[in-house]
Amino acid sequence: MDKQPFVSIIVPVYNEALRLPRLLVALARQTYPRECFEVIVVDNGSVDGTLAILEGQRDLAVRVVRELAAQGPDAARNTGMRGARGEVFAFTDADCRPAPDWLAQGVRALAMRHADLVAGDVRFTFAGRRPSAAEAYDAVSFLQHHDSAERRGIAFTANLFVRRAVFRAVGDFPADDGWNGDARFTAAARARGFSLQYAAAAVVSHPARPLRPLVRKAYRIGFGKGRCRDGGRAAFFGEDKPHLRHLSLPALTRSLRAKGLALGPLATAGAWLAGVAVAAAGAAGFACGRLGPKGAGPRGKLLAG
Repeated sequence: MDKQPFVSIIVPVYNEALRLPRLLVALARQTYPRECFEVIVVDNGSVDGTLAILEGQRDLAVRVVRELAAQGPDAARNTGMRGARGEVFAFTDADCRPAPDWLAQGVRALAMRHADLVAGDVRFTFAGRRPSAAEAYDAVSFLQHHDSAERRGIAFTANLFVRRAVFRAVGDFPADDGWNGDARFTAAARARGFSLQYAAAAVVSHPARPLRPLVRKAYRIGFGKGRCRDGGRAAFFGEDKPHLRHLSLPALTRSLRAKGLALGPLATAGAWLAGVAVAAAGAAGFACGRLGPKGAGPRGKLLAG
């Protein structure tokens, strides 16, 4: 990449009228040359005023695409890539806030590290001055790109850069299960010999989830794994994942301290109990996904990363 490559930023949305405006502001503040990127927002059938917000957008030219035939973030991302002009695709979600140099740092990492895919850093924010027990558990267990990219060889579309050539070789995001498509795609890319690197300087912030949304997310992930009929079908308990390693209270305590979240004993115990609830929800989702009929399950339009 001797010149600045053209980047297509692709964002799937469903009923994101409350959170989408702040993402658009963050994208409008990117230091990357404005003429070198486009923003494609793929609406998956919103009914809450999301489209009105996009129509009223003035600070940033946004191309709006609609995906109404298939539910789910991966199907929406695949639709967004059709007709996109980028040499590089940059993915994030409506609940994320990219730093001003996010695009510049992601593209720089692709070039400097001779990478085909780059997973940027996801930094969690909290609703209050201190995280709740569930928020603390989320912040050390999910979207841990340093761990997932370097140890497990997968990454997530909350903060992901991919060269167009990778999609030409591997194909689109798997969208058959309504979830897990980003992890399955990046694993397939690695298996084909493409390089996945972690870039700490390419930063997006992401709100940590309270307990109910966190449990719903775990169920959806488990359900998606249960529906898979390929290499992604490992049981929710079958792999060494951060949210399972943290079922050990000492491991959770160490991870909280490493993130600067030195909670008291009661709060740490609460975070551990949140982890137990997450594991149980994931296991229940996996069982339902394996036993249920194809096409049944949670709405695929629950898009937030």
